[in-house]
Amino acid sequence: MRNRILLIEDDQALSRIMRLQLEHAGYDVTVCQTGTSGVEAARESEPDVILLDIALPDLDGWVVCEQLNKITDAPIVISTAVRSERDVIRDLELGADDYLIKPFKHKELLACVKAVLHRIERTAGSLPGGLDSPVQQDVVTDEIDRLSEGVLLQNRYRINRILSYGDFSVVYLGRDMQFTHRSRLVAIKEMLNTATDPMISRMLRANFERQTNILAALSHPAIPQICDYFEVTNRAYTILEYIEGRDPRVILRETEGFLPEERVVSWAIDICDALHHLHTQRPHLIVHRDVKPQHMLVDLDDKAHLLGFAIARVSQPQEKGTMIGTEGYTPPEQWRGSTDPRVDIYALGATMHHLLSKQDPTLEAPFSFHERPIHTTNATVSRELTEIIDKALEYDINRRLGSVGEMISALLALGY
Repeated sequence: MRNRILLIEDDQALSRIMRLQLEHAGYDVTVCQTGTSGVEAARESEPDVILLDIALPDLDGWVVCEQLNKITDAPIVISTAVRSERDVIRDLELGADDYLIKPFKHKELLACVKAVLHRIERTAGSLPGGLDSPVQQDVVTDEIDRLSEGVLLQNRYRINRILSYGDFSVVYLGRDMQFTHRSRLVAIKEMLNTATDPMISRMLRANFERQTNILAALSHPAIPQICDYFEVTNRAYTILEYIEGRDPRVILRETEGFLPEERVVSWAIDICDALHHLHTQRPHLIVHRDVKPQHMLVDLDDKAHLLGFAIARVSQPQEKGTMIGTEGYTPPEQWRGSTDPRVDIYALGATMHHLLSKQDPTLEAPFSFHERPIHTTNATVSRELTEIIDKALEYDINRRLGSVGEMISALLALGY
């Protein structure tokens, strides 16, 4: 069966040449000249690889990349004439799998597509099975390149099972075997650095180390503590405190009707407290930049914890960050590169709006919260809480709540 390529490129002459080259190499090719039509084609045609030009006439290419990742697992190869280390980091953080710098040669195009398809073939299949006993070696993987149950890392951390995984990392539940008289569970985050391009490999490693260093600087009950860090061949591992709990989206989905507002407020106060810890770090504060329900965990005591530090950043005055975030939860200034800590206030407000209204902001028009107030779907939410959330969601950053400390005070004043 021929592999299907979706080419999203507005340059008609270039797209015609690329299509001929790819079809001559044996691929089926669909061409779209706008981001909107490209997203629709990805939804309908189920491509094996997507070639995406960043400079599109209707939508920002990075926005298109994020939308594509929501509807398809197909790897995305970015093509652009502009390329810097910051651009590479941004591409990878938004879910791109590789990139081509224009102008590129015919052989480069075909080699890139072939390499991406080869990576898909290597990782295709079911989740790993288990081993009966611990394996005394550094890394044993099964055919889909995941660590098997029973593998022992550093002669200390035993793999139990996979908790979650993404394009470049896997999180396992493990056991710290140093504690022989009690079962101490840990979360083991593994970065898979399989990039063949040296620049991408360096960027992946630097990004993972940055995330690890940020976590190592933090000490807060609502943030998982880092216990260890090490590397084995092309893999880097972070050992984290394991917190047993549930994704609030699952809790929301299983709740008949709406979540009680006092429960959502309690979770928000927990997250605010964690953000306050980040925002008061010295000499430079830390901005999370990606607060959303899937980066929260509600433990067995119904306390909320803050996760997902992949794009967290040490804020430097007058320095722009990568223009990255999650559409629906990210405020407008963050898409312009702002690392002002008030971006986290907006994201937390968006999270509260989602949990109280059951309206997923990623499925709505950006920055449209004031057009769909909470009370239109959930009339039980108090006016006082609605006002706090609306203030957190102000489009103009200067009209927003000024700090997470101010937001905590407002939430505590509700008296729950």
